[in-house]
Amino acid sequence: LVANPKSTKLIAARTGTIDLQLPEKVRQQSQSPSLLNRADLYASFGLWSWVEVLAARNSNERERIPALLAARAHWMCDNNTAARQSFDLAVARQEIPKWYAELCLAADPSTDPIAQSPPEARPADPDQPRTPDTLPVGVTSVTEFDKLKAEIGQEVVVEGNVHTCMWSNSGNVMTILFEGKTPRSPAIMAIVYKDFRPKFDAAFNGDVAATLAGTRLRIKGKIFRYGGQNPRYAGWPQLILEDPAQVTIVP
Repeated sequence: LVANPKSTKLIAARTGTIDLQLPEKVRQQSQSPSLLNRADLYASFGLWSWVEVLAARNSNERERIPALLAARAHWMCDNNTAARQSFDLAVARQEIPKWYAELCLAADPSTDPIAQSPPEARPADPDQPRTPDTLPVGVTSVTEFDKLKAEIGQEVVVEGNVHTCMWSNSGNVMTILFEGKTPRSPAIMAIVYKDFRPKFDAAFNGDVAATLAGTRLRIKGKIFRYGGQNPRYAGWPQLILEDPAQVTIVP
């Protein structure tokens, strides 16, 4: 693939050359002296390494490249140190709230397969129902973090309200995060590895992540100690789900 401001050429063995003319608006934007215009164009095509180069060259305060755009470019290029600095700058400039920056950094695909929001960064949701004080005998609230942490290695049944449910950027793992006793307090987590995704998708309307998000769940299984590389979650209890029968949506 060879690209220039006027056209893009696809060159393949034994097939010759095919010219694809760029739309006039795109061509003009690619020739724009504005770094911001060009950065937006490159980002729209997923050319994050080009955006990263422009962000490094950015020196005009009147049309500075948003820190969030620079952060996304660094993050997509696995430049995690620069990404964190840019996210911090985006927060300082009030481009994004702090919890959003922490959510993105917690989903670092190069070091931690679990995409999740750290507990202190979870935004409050006044409409989200809290775990009731009374649960059936044998069922533990997901908010009993210390109790569940002490029961690592044991079989349990837990129940609680789902805060987020999403697959990692790599698609290797889906993480279920539950609401704690307060929006900033921790709760046990649950994960599903990609090998079991077909079974879970089939059991939950073709899209397990979308179906479980925002619901109240009762989950049974053995508690494991968090085994990822993010030191923020060292020692946390988590359930590893391999069978949809382990999960029940509570009305």
